[in-house]
Amino acid sequence: MIFPETGTVAGEITVRKAPLMTGTQSLETAPAGVPLRVAAIHGGREVRARLSALGILPGTTLRVVNRGPLGGPVLVDVGGTRVAIGRGLARKVAVSGTGPA
Repeated sequence: MIFPETGTVAGEITVRKAPLMTGTQSLETAPAGVPLRVAAIHGGREVRARLSALGILPGTTLRVVNRGPLGGPVLVDVGGTRVAIGRGLARKVAVSGTGPA
């Protein structure tokens, strides 16, 4: 059976590529599942210290795993360790795509 709205065949597995990123954007809005590089951290000493303690520094490669519902925290994989950071803190982290994974 072919589904006309998607053009897929019943039982067929559809592989979707991760969205491409150009330029920088905040970690809060970055696509999930895509390798990202921390481009900058916009905040004072306390913000930088908190993110540094979590392993999030400029140049670090990370990946958004999931976002909590209703403005909940952003779950991020940093070097094999998953950390949850609030949306406000995630907004202060500028990230860019790293290219093909």
